[in-house]
Amino acid sequence: MGKEIIGVVAGGVSLIAYGIYIYTIWWGKTKPSRSSWWILSIVWTIVLFSSFSLSIGETEQAKWAAVTSRWLSISYIIGSLGVAVSSIWRGASQRWKRFDYFCASSAGFALFLYFFTNNPLASLIFGILADFFGLLPTIKNAQKHPEQENLLSWVITVISCILALFAVSKWSFSVEYMSDWSIPVYLTVVDLLIVIFILRGIIYSKRYN
Repeated sequence: MGKEIIGVVAGGVSLIAYGIYIYTIWWGKTKPSRSSWWILSIVWTIVLFSSFSLSIGETEQAKWAAVTSRWLSISYIIGSLGVAVSSIWRGASQRWKRFDYFCASSAGFALFLYFFTNNPLASLIFGILADFFGLLPTIKNAQKHPEQENLLSWVITVISCILALFAVSKWSFSVEYMSDWSIPVYLTVVDLLIVIFILRGIIYSKRYN
């Protein structure tokens, strides 16, 4: 299977994970952090364009390879927006707290730096930092309220990230190729962390209940 096809499959698997997540939201089994997904919807758009700004290629084949290798990012934009809209009616009942405002302002500052830097690599780093701050409320929710997150959807998300790693065209620290692998590596780590928090909560609940 070609790397371009693997990239498309990774994005499709990610959309399946989002579909399950949104389905469980509307059935009241999942209570996502409202602040997290609105921030992520904006940030992922920025991250996608920052990765394109590094190197999209000159030939049609190179452009297609660039799009497919970033299909995971595209699926994250679609999925995050779907979760964000769903969270208006079915999200966590808690109002925004200082932590949420801190994450939102930190993500906003990272995006500010993204817009005012002329360095493609720096813009990618700021985009990833903005995403991390956007994801922090969800990480906190998984840690403190694992029952409000859906384990299956996050496991499938990790699988999609691992597939995206196999779609990387070239592992190199050069600016030209760094955007291809830095995002899926980052996503694999943080999504796996969320899975660990949810699993820990399930094990703890079964042990003491």
